[in-house]
Amino acid sequence: MDKRKYKRYRLSKPVTTLEGEGNELILDLSREGCKLKSNIIYDIGEKILLTQEKRYKIGEIVWKDQECYGVEFIQPIKVGKEYAT
Repeated sequence: MDKRKYKRYRLSKPVTTLEGEGNELILDLSREGCKLKSNIIYDIGEKILLTQEKRYKIGEIVWKDQECYGVEFIQPIKVGKEYAT
């Protein structure tokens, strides 16, 4: 049973960070964070700025597994049915 606090939406949306021009995708998204796939190497505890179109969000890397990273947002976001697939 999934004990997550908020619903997660599966995505495959490109995103950019200040760290450079990598191949980065948000694979899932919730109110408190996201799963990021990136060929850029991040460290746990590192703060990153995610940018997509005219939206941006600051988060912290909380886990990593090869090219995937868990990002916890500093401030929660609004996530609605526009992300449902």
